[in-house]
Amino acid sequence: LEGADLSHANLAGADLRKTVLTRARLTGADCCGANLSEANLGQTILVQTRFNDAILTGAVLAECDARECEGTRADLCGADFTKASLLGCDFNHARFKGNLFIEARLNGCCFKGADLSEAVFLKTGLEKIDFSEADLSRSCFVEVTAAGAIFRSARLHMAGLAGACDLQNADFSDADVTGVNLRGCNLRGSLFKRADLSNS
Repeated sequence: LEGADLSHANLAGADLRKTVLTRARLTGADCCGANLSEANLGQTILVQTRFNDAILTGAVLAECDARECEGTRADLCGADFTKASLLGCDFNHARFKGNLFIEARLNGCCFKGADLSEAVFLKTGLEKIDFSEADLSRSCFVEVTAAGAIFRSARLHMAGLAGACDLQNADFSDADVTGVNLRGCNLRGSLFKRADLSNS
């Protein structure tokens, strides 16, 4: 299916494990509940594609264009998002434990209640992202731009921040920021109302 045009296709519940879909077009496709574990979606167009409740563990999404896609409750653990464009996506309550986001663009995404524990964000665009109630414990942020990011009630216990992280105007209200070293970060205008900053 490499390079195939599957725009607006109904792939709900389909078994697409290890399928090669590189450079394919799935604009507006319904992939809800589909099994795409270890599938190769590199450089694929996934604009407004729906992945709610889908399984994408170990999938390759490097350099994909997935603007405004939906992945509520999806399992994306171990997926490769290197240089992926995920602007304005909805990943509420999805699982990304231990994922690598290298030079990816996640601006305006919603990760409310998602599991991002031990995830690594390297030179990633996180402006105006919503991490409300997300688990970011032991995650790592390196040279990220996250101006206006929302971390309300998020768990950032022992998260690491390295390099010149831009967190200006971020909202950490009610967040668990215990054990986090914020030294060297740009926190101008950020809110920490009722946040737990013990050992930070």
